[in-house]
Amino acid sequence: MSSHNNSSSSANDPRQPSAAKPYAPPMVLPQDLPVDYAGFIAVIFGVAGVMFRYKLCSWLAIIFCAQSLANMRNIENDLKQVSMASMFAIMGLVTNYLGPTRPSAQTQKIPGSVHRKSSRSWKDSGVGFTGESVVFL
Repeated sequence: MSSHNNSSSSANDPRQPSAAKPYAPPMVLPQDLPVDYAGFIAVIFGVAGVMFRYKLCSWLAIIFCAQSLANMRNIENDLKQVSMASMFAIMGLVTNYLGPTRPSAQTQKIPGSVHRKSSRSWKDSGVGFTGESVVFL
């Protein structure tokens, strides 16, 4: 093992345990804190997920909310931003998965709605009107 003598090493130790102070982080004002980019991106993705009904945006908003929550520095301001972003993200997920489906790209015929059917113009038919008629389905 080692052949160090504890009494001689403690006598030669230049450190002073009585002068040691615990570390205290410097006080930083809330307006001097760096911007929480994860919270801002979470709000943007959450709003995009609700407005445009993108599932991916809502899931990314959830992930950025968790990151912002883990790295929160200012409880008052950051908690408001994270809670708003998480509400948008959850609302987007609920409307995407439980809400009505999106309409397809084709025009759907709805019973009882008015559709205009145009025929030949008056020049082709010899009639004095455009030949437009209303059809009820």
